[in-house]
Amino acid sequence: MIAIGRGGFLAGDACHLHPPFGGYEMNMGVADSVDLGWKLAAMLQGWRGPALLDSYEAEQRPVHQWVLDEAVVNHAMLSNHLLTDDIEASGETGARVHSEIGGRIQAAKMREFATLGVVLG
Repeated sequence: MIAIGRGGFLAGDACHLHPPFGGYEMNMGVADSVDLGWKLAAMLQGWRGPALLDSYEAEQRPVHQWVLDEAVVNHAMLSNHLLTDDIEASGETGARVHSEIGGRIQAAKMREFATLGVVLG
């Protein structure tokens, strides 16, 4: 989120820290910059006044909170929770364990993989 203070703005990761699960950091920073950029341009070009800058937080805070909450949910299931014995086994045992782990990953991480409308593949 962009923080406004004493004549300056902070954007991107400088303003919102969250677990790096879901890949939102750069997306949020770019969105912050785009929104701030057009608002500053509007003000500098004279077709909107400084009050336009005040609208950023009201518009973006709910979106940012939703994204931050999603990152926290994604962080709750770490990869080490998905490990099991015989992960390095070969042959039928290894194939069975890898299949089981794949199913567990897909079930546990599908929310993260399909989060916020992202499509992989």
